[in-house]
Amino acid sequence: MTDEVRYAKWKKRRAERRWRAPKTLTNSALFRSQRNRVTYLMNKAREEYYRSFIDDISNDQRKLFKASKSLLNLAEGPTFPPCTDYQVLANEFGEFFVQKIAGIKSMISSTANRSLSSTLPAELVTDVSFSELELLSANYVQSIILSSAKKSCLLDPIPTTLLVEHLNELLPSIYTRIINLSLSTSRFPDSWKPAVVRPLLKKAGLEPVPKNYRPTSNLQYTSKLVETVVAKQLHKHLPSNNLLPMQQLAYRHHHSTETALLN
Repeated sequence: MTDEVRYAKWKKRRAERRWRAPKTLTNSALFRSQRNRVTYLMNKAREEYYRSFIDDISNDQRKLFKASKSLLNLAEGPTFPPCTDYQVLANEFGEFFVQKIAGIKSMISSTANRSLSSTLPAELVTDVSFSELELLSANYVQSIILSSAKKSCLLDPIPTTLLVEHLNELLPSIYTRIINLSLSTSRFPDSWKPAVVRPLLKKAGLEPVPKNYRPTSNLQYTSKLVETVVAKQLHKHLPSNNLLPMQQLAYRHHHSTETALLN
């Protein structure tokens, strides 16, 4: 965005205002001429910028190597440890992640047992229960689908893009009924529980060993819709009944890292 481009855009706006007042052929021709002038100058400025950028990289071998390395990483995809059998590598990753999760669950279980062994103060004891989930209307399910990320999973029976394209046909008979059936029976089908787990390096440049990878789980789209619905109802129930401790600052509306810092 050079000074010449800024001045040309200002002249284009002035010519447009004159053309919109009395729409004469003369004003229209002046506006089109100035609009074409702006387009020409912006394309010229882009060409000069990128030509200078490429020349700068070509003259600096370090910048050139860095750019080439980043492009190679994008072309090659994710980085995995060297192996001769990808099935063996996948099993090694699976065993490592399973053991890691088992250790976390064991730690949480021991911490919970210690905390529950102490008697709660009388003012913290409550009989407010979350006994049932509210059933949804088709319009509400539609709003959840339209506001959610349109990501597909290899386990999905149909691609998410196809679902959105035919939402009017699939919404009442399939998705609204399936979600409400899960809510009314309090059941999460076993077919929704498997996930496609992909290991990703926590940070670029780390050694490709299992401990430096994090598991990313890709679930079926319908299962994520049900999770979203339940989470919304749960988040509505907890604050309205004062069931969240004041010290909990994560996963709450109107709380952030600034709230934690001030606290």
